[in-house]
Amino acid sequence: MPGFAFRQRPTWMRAVAPLVLAACVLGARIVPACSQNPSAAEAKQQTIAQAGQPAAAGSQQDPPPQAAPEAAEPSAAHIQAARELILATGISRSFQIIIPEFMDQIDGTLTQTRPELTNDLLAVMGQLKPEFDKQADEMIDLSARIYARLLTEDEIRAILAFFKSDAGRKYVGAQPLFLNQLVAGMQAWQQKISVNMMTRVREEMKKKGHDL
Repeated sequence: MPGFAFRQRPTWMRAVAPLVLAACVLGARIVPACSQNPSAAEAKQQTIAQAGQPAAAGSQQDPPPQAAPEAAEPSAAHIQAARELILATGISRSFQIIIPEFMDQIDGTLTQTRPELTNDLLAVMGQLKPEFDKQADEMIDLSARIYARLLTEDEIRAILAFFKSDAGRKYVGAQPLFLNQLVAGMQAWQQKISVNMMTRVREEMKKKGHDL
């Protein structure tokens, strides 16, 4: 019995899988604002409703809310520690593999219809790779700044100590094999769920007089 069709994950989704894994390991430290405060839309509606109500006699208008102070920019040492964490956890691999994959895509696209470009294109790709490898470093810096805003420097260094330990290095080294096996397992699991779900839907709908 056919199940729902699942498309293969695009390259960028495969690339960010280590990011998701690392995020699970480090744990969520920030409680979403929406779980504590009303959404922007709700706040706007509440403000509009209050504005349309007449002021109570003798009441004074509340002063306008003060803007929240901006968080202090992390120090250079804080960001450097976060950068070391990005490298130690293997997250940086997620950015670095994008460059050769994009180059392979360009090579395959151009040479498919114009195979005579192969030699010159390979030379150009080799020439440009160092330039784009440096651009991949931009994402490492961005990730470091994000971690530096979410975690204190002491927390980052404590986590970094684990990833620099023997167990931490072994964990990082096992990530690629683990993710490959996990993706394969998830594909089989998705197919099983899709078939089972459709089977159960048909069974229950048949009880209601509908043959699907």
